[in-house]
Amino acid sequence: MTTPGATLSLFTTLMIRGDPNRAAVCFAGPTEAESFLNWWASPENEKERNLRQALPSLMAPVEVLETNSVNGELQVRWTASVRQAFTLGEAGTARTWQTGERFETETRLKQIAGEWKIVGF
Repeated sequence: MTTPGATLSLFTTLMIRGDPNRAAVCFAGPTEAESFLNWWASPENEKERNLRQALPSLMAPVEVLETNSVNGELQVRWTASVRQAFTLGEAGTARTWQTGERFETETRLKQIAGEWKIVGF
């Protein structure tokens, strides 16, 4: 049985390697993986653009800060150290995360056959 933190750490490690296709193994199924790969290739909103920028810049392991069970899913608020600086936001409101700082985000997970799998962000 995996923990939510182990799944998110594996996902983060695979994203560091620059191959989001390999990270698809962390998703609940082909539909969720395909949805992720589609927005990864062509982000449509600010949240997707921000994640596209941040996820490859983080380091494993991650730290789970909070979990909440909602409608059969586990909403996980987690943080990871920045390994490569990145900037999010528009000019005038942008923020840069430097190496060693912590970046916080949320992910939805679902337990499938004893394994925690990603269903969305």
